[in-house]
Amino acid sequence: MKNSLYYISIILVLFILNGCSGGDSTPTAPPSGQQTPDPTLGSIGGTLFDLEGTTVGGPFVAAQVFDENMEPLTAVVNPDKKGPIAGMFHFANLPLNQTLIFKAEHEDSSIGRLIGYDRILFLTSPGNVDLGDCVMNNEQLTLGWSSYKVKMYNLALYHFNRALNTRYADSLSQSSSAFTGIAWVYAKRGQDTTTLGPSNRGFEWTDALGNYDVAIANHSDADAYVGMAGTYMTLVANSVLLDPVQYAGKMFLYAFTDSYNDDALDAIDKALIADPDYDSAHDVIKADDLRACQLYNRYIVGEEIQQTEIDELIISNDLNIGSLQLLTSLANLIEFDASNQIQY
Repeated sequence: MKNSLYYISIILVLFILNGCSGGDSTPTAPPSGQQTPDPTLGSIGGTLFDLEGTTVGGPFVAAQVFDENMEPLTAVVNPDKKGPIAGMFHFANLPLNQTLIFKAEHEDSSIGRLIGYDRILFLTSPGNVDLGDCVMNNEQLTLGWSSYKVKMYNLALYHFNRALNTRYADSLSQSSSAFTGIAWVYAKRGQDTTTLGPSNRGFEWTDALGNYDVAIANHSDADAYVGMAGTYMTLVANSVLLDPVQYAGKMFLYAFTDSYNDDALDAIDKALIADPDYDSAHDVIKADDLRACQLYNRYIVGEEIQQTEIDELIISNDLNIGSLQLLTSLANLIEFDASNQIQY
């Protein structure tokens, strides 16, 4: 811990895939029994996969094409579960020059399985468009983050926990995403000092860190490391506010016995290693915001920080308001410490 006084300025941090790979216009033969294409209209084809790379098919898998008002344009197709055309779908005679919505869902209530894939299409010429490998995501994760973003935290927890109850949670990336979501919810609820917050927020912080610890078994989950760093920094800020120290008429943090600055710095470092271009999908936090927190914590744990390092981040013009305030406080802190040598 740096033997220096510093401002209370770190309550600013915790603001921190439905995929389809490529495709081309190469014609795809429709699976047997499906509609023969009209060469003057459009058609689409592709193959459904889960996150583990296994083709998805069978009676619980339903694929269909809708118009922009969600009126069906085709019958439901149930791709084969096994064999050479497992997971394959094909829809012919689709209208041109209008918005189309392709949806696929896999639901089996007996095992709590719910994954899906959506894609908006606009066909401008006849012939077949190959959508390639369409990877179906766990819709509970999507619903969880949607609830999180509108602060419906209890509902978000419900969906994230449901995501863990599917067989897709066996995938490391899938389970870490669910545990990360749960941790973000607990961290945000722990911050809530209104009557909407939990009665004992200390348990929320413990639950947040516990779920982050599980999530980072997936070392590429930058989002888990970011949330963990924000939780540690907010814990530091909260503990400071309980017993702040006055010096020269100003309020400072001083001599913590249980500071988490080292832990926060370690989590930030690992987040940037996992994703140097981090851009949160659910909070206003980008990679440069992490670097601002990184500078601050480096200073607090005893490293020398130059004003030029602060300036380089500020002129990037890619910081949220909390990060700008944090860097301003850091600059003031460096200046103050240079002119006020405290004897301990």
